Parts: sequence; structure tokens; C-alpha cells
Amino acid sequence: MAYQERLSEMLVLGGRLAYATGTGVATGSVVDMRQAHRAIAYFLGGATVGTATLMVQASSQAAFGGGPVVIGVASAGTANNTVLSVAVSGEDVQSARAAEDRWIRAVVIRTGATNGEAFILTDCDRYKP
Repeated sequence: MAYQERLSEMLVLGGRLAYATGTGVATGSVVDMRQAHRAIAYFLGGATVGTATLMVQASSQAAFGGGPVVIGVASAGTANNTVLSVAVSGEDVQSARAAEDRWIRAVVIRTGATNGEAFILTDCDRYKP
């Protein structure tokens, strides 16, 4: 029987956004999509009396200069223990505009006393026999 990879072997933690509380905008670390074919951003919310919006932005620059473009959005109301997710593929990143976008990051916009953290899982782009 041929070797079949497990899901835990196919996914890696691509980027992370530290735990944040209260109202504000938090930006996660940058992920290079040249090393992945798809990515899923998650926001794990705790107790909240506000709202949360999870966005995935793409840019042609690692520093996100020149105006990033939003390629995916998920929003939640005032529910406690909210989980939001946005899935993007390499094609989504590249087709967002004429520029050669290759970098993505998660951005969380919180209102009220919303708290939580976000992270991006990517598939591994590695040698496979």
C-alpha cells in the first residue's frame, strides 16, 4: 500500500496574530504564498460583546506597502466563542489584481470588548517521493 500523508503532515502554521482584546485592528504575520498552494485563516473569539471581522489581504510586497487588496472576509455578530475562517488559494492571491501578489496576512477588526486570536494554516510545499 502506498504511503498516504496525514492531515497534520500536510498543514503548517504559516502566520499568527497574537491574542488581542478590546476594540481595534490587529494585523498578523506575513505568509509567503510562493511556498504554499492554499491557506486558511482562522479567528478564535472568546467572550465578546462586540463584533469581529476576519480579512485576508494580499500584496506584492512583504512589507505590504502600496496598498494591499482584500481577497477574503468573514464576519460575526455578538456570539461568544466565535470561530471565523477564510480560505484562499494561490489563484485567489494571483488574480486579485494585475500585480504579482504573493504575500498574505490576516487582519482582525474588533469592536466592543471582543477578544481572541488568529492564525493561518498553509499546506506544505515540499518534496514528495
